Amino acid sequence: SEHQYTWDITNDETWDFDIQMYHDIVVKPGATLTIKCRVGMANRGRIIVERGARLIIDGGEVYAWGSNWAGIQVWGTTAMKQKIEASGLSLDQGIVNIINDGTVADAENGITTIKYDGQGNWDWGGYTGGIIQCDGARFINNWRAIQYLSYRNFNSNNATMPNLGYVQNSLF
Repeated sequence: SEHQYTWDITNDETWDFDIQMYHDIVVKPGATLTIKCRVGMANRGRIIVERGARLIIDGGEVYAWGSNWAGIQVWGTTAMKQKIEASGLSLDQGIVNIINDGTVADAENGITTIKYDGQGNWDWGGYTGGIIQCDGARFINNWRAIQYLSYRNFNSNNATMPNLGYVQNSLF
């Protein structure tokens, strides 16, 4: 079936070689994938940044080598606050950083802060809260560049705090 096989990132990796993917990329908790090259994604392909994982597109480009790809899902934990540790990871939220003209092109949803189920529907089972930080990003020819789903960041006193995500100096 579709998306049956995945390319799992379980340790920190930096890709600096162009590659054409035939599988979804899944960045697992505790790992960071840094993309500094061109990565072609298959039709309906996805990059999933799980809770506690990080994706950095540092001057690289992720694009469709077919007609279009599904895009990046950054999973969070709805009931937990956003906090970035000294390691650059968040224990409860996935993180996507796009810097230095990093590009997301030809996607249905360039980046979304929700998990999709096997049928392509939103999984409201507590997956919002993923962190998107873009400074110098490029979003080209996407149906939707960024899809932020409802999430309330809070501190230990249950007061609402600003979301740690931001988009600045970026091209849409």
